[in-house]
Order: sequence, then structure tokens, then C-alpha cells
Amino acid sequence: MNYIGEKCAACGNVFTEDDDVVVCPDCGSPHHRECYKSAGKCANEDYHFSGKKWERKKLNVPEFVKCPVCGFPNYKGEEKCVRCGNALVEKSGSESADTEEENLQEPFSGLFDEEFVEAKPYLGFDPDEDLGGATIKEVSDFVKTNTIYYLPVFKKMKDFGSKLSFNVTCLFPSLFFANRKMWGWAILAVFLSVIFAIPEALIYMVESSALPEQSSLYHLVESNMALFEKLGIICNAADFVVRLLFCFFGNRIYFKYIVRSLKKIKNDGGNFMAQKLASMGGINPTNMIVITLIKAGVALGITMLGIYLFEMLNLIAALP
Repeated sequence: MNYIGEKCAACGNVFTEDDDVVVCPDCGSPHHRECYKSAGKCANEDYHFSGKKWERKKLNVPEFVKCPVCGFPNYKGEEKCVRCGNALVEKSGSESADTEEENLQEPFSGLFDEEFVEAKPYLGFDPDEDLGGATIKEVSDFVKTNTIYYLPVFKKMKDFGSKLSFNVTCLFPSLFFANRKMWGWAILAVFLSVIFAIPEALIYMVESSALPEQSSLYHLVESNMALFEKLGIICNAADFVVRLLFCFFGNRIYFKYIVRSLKKIKNDGGNFMAQKLASMGGINPTNMIVITLIKAGVALGITMLGIYLFEMLNLIAALP
């Protein structure tokens, strides 16, 4: 009997065509020969007393839920589609029966075999393939959402040694990095965007009378308006260039972050690896709101500090 794709009753690893498999004569549970020899008994010995027999895993359509957005089949119990990240809503009653009938008519229905089930979360790639510090399975488990985009990009980086790829969401780098829980890069993007906005912010504050007219900074900007307008243009161009650089290198930065995070999780070990993976990986849209508030706070803080320091320097310069 062919046991490829089934799991060893002792170690739980999936059998391959190269494995030497032995079967318990009482309950039929398959084992690696070495596993059975090491234990000296069947791993499912409790089956012998209950009369239960080992059964092959059943693969049928009702064990899967089709994503309502991209149509990809997901294991029942998953909250989000492993391909597009859309929330999965299981239907009940007659509606569920209709869904299962639809699945049978899909091209996927002929692919519900062991090979497809194993490869499904990894878009057909070998889950054990090393991408340069982490396997495809580890990266997929960490990314969680939108793996249909990231896995091919990361694999291309590994196969062709390319570092450039375009990620349009990085046009808003602070939001992208915060959503992916990369707080160091998110804060850096915030500071860069605030610094580049200073000339235009000063012009706006003068034109809207947000700065007191008696302040030294007000007179400085007003008397050098043409210069500040040129600085504004230069800073806007610099800001755009930085955003483009993030677009081209954002995926590379994200992959390096994934590898570092996975190494840290594995080095820490312990019984909470799944919790650590959940807290460090995936996305958190709430972080985009948080980073927006941080950006507003940084902008206000730099503005107030700049005005205060400028006025203090002028007072010091005016001393006899």
C-alpha cells in the first residue's frame, strides 16, 4: 500500500517515496521503520484495546472553504484567505450546500489531492526551500496576508539575486512599515517626511498668520519668501525621490526584517513561538492610525521646538 503523504504515527512527519515504512499488524498504523524500532511498540497502542483501526486522512471538498474574493480553497477554520488575505465567512444551511456544489464545478475540484493540499499555502513552491535565511514555509507563516504577492517576489530575489522590485504601497512608507510592524523604518520615514515639509510649513504659517508677526522667525521667512519657496520645491523633489527609493527597496527591507525576526523567534525558542510569530508577523491596520498620530505629534513638536530655539538664539545674539 502507498503511504506517501500520510504521517508517521510516532514522529508525525510525512512519508516520502524514500522512507522505509512498517505497519502495525493490529491496528494498521504506519511508522518509519526506525521510529517503530526505537519505540519497540506501536505509537497507537491504545487503538489495540478499543478495537479502533488506523484510517487514511480524508480529503474532500467540504473540508475547504472557497474565498469569496479570489476563489482560492482554504482549510475550514482559517479566518483569512492564505492567498489574498480576505476574511473568510463560512456559510450555513442550504447556502453552504450550494457553495460546496459550486466548488465541485471549479477547476480546483480535481486538485484536492495530497500534493495540492501540502503546496496550497505556498503557491506551488517547495515549502522547505531556503530563501536565504528562512524557508518558504516560515516566510509564508510570518507574512500571513498577501503571500500571493510576496512569495514570488522573495523567490525571485533569491533565484536571480535581484534587490529591486516595485511596491506601490511604499509611496506611503510610514503607513506601509507601520502596518507590517516595522516600527524603526516607520519612525525614520516619519522624520524624513516631516523634515522635507518644513519649508512649506513655514510658508503656510506666515501666510495664515499662524506665526506671531512680531516673532523673528516670521520676519525671516517673510523677507526671504522666494528662497523658502525654492527650498520647498527642492524638499518636495527630495521627498518624492525618497518615496521612490522605498518603493524599489521596500520589499527587500521587508524580507530582511522577516529573516531577522524569524531568527530571533527561533533563538528565543520556548513554548510561545506561535504567539511570538503572531505578534511580530502579519499586519496590523491599527498601526497606520498610530503612526499618523505620531507623525502629527512629531511635526508639532519639531515646529514648536524650532520656533523656541530660533527665538532664543535671536535673544542671545541681541545681548550686549
